Amino acid sequence: YLDDVYKSAVGGAGAWTLVTSAPGFTNRLGAMGVVFKAPTSVSATNAPVLWLMGGLDSTPTYKNDLWYTNADGSMSTSWSLSTSGATTEQFQFTTINNNQYLCLKNTYSLWTLYADQLAKVTDKNYPARTVAGIVNLNSTIYVMDLDGVIYGSDLQDPTTWNSLNFLTAEYEADRGVCIAKLQNYVVALKANTTQFFYDTGSFPGTSLRPVQNANLRIGCASAGSVVAMDNTLVYMAQTFQAGRSIVSLNGFSPVKISNPY
Repeated sequence: YLDDVYKSAVGGAGAWTLVTSAPGFTNRLGAMGVVFKAPTSVSATNAPVLWLMGGLDSTPTYKNDLWYTNADGSMSTSWSLSTSGATTEQFQFTTINNNQYLCLKNTYSLWTLYADQLAKVTDKNYPARTVAGIVNLNSTIYVMDLDGVIYGSDLQDPTTWNSLNFLTAEYEADRGVCIAKLQNYVVALKANTTQFFYDTGSFPGTSLRPVQNANLRIGCASAGSVVAMDNTLVYMAQTFQAGRSIVSLNGFSPVKISNPY
């Protein structure tokens, strides 16, 4: 008859550690423990909460009580981040599920901060290298690699990446530069072309589909130039024939806002 509470390491691997041997409920056996997201009346962050129900105490008496953990403890002030590859490049950030997850990435890896736990995404279907940018569209996270392949996470779960959830921005065979979001569209900015994708809500596989007749023969010269500003994207553009210029997307149409080339 015990009331010890243990936790595993992040991701479930490694040693288990004792959280508390005085959780508040009495010693018992045969209790049922489940984990699911708590309502806001229990957790303001809607975090996953451990619930314990019933059991048999040493009297013996069958219990019919219900207990839950306090998920709204104070957050850490810092987390340890083990990077790989180029550590001097800019990180990109987005949130998902009403700010429950903070997703941060560089071109080598993706991490999630959730319920005070920072963990690297280790799903084998997440690409080994990506271009700059990270997009949250309708509770799915999207990234793109150098070949213009766009990968999507599972719905509301940035830690899981299905092997069927991908498609390629293949208007031309130029290299990928940056992925961005414009209104309700995923934008694939490549070296000499631009493509737009919308969410069809279809599963399994990717729910993205290209916007027909919206392809541009104008690319992006530098991922570092891309800025989401108000209801548009501003970036340094380039074309096959001409040099570089600064453009602003007016819907699907780029408008030059810089001096002549």
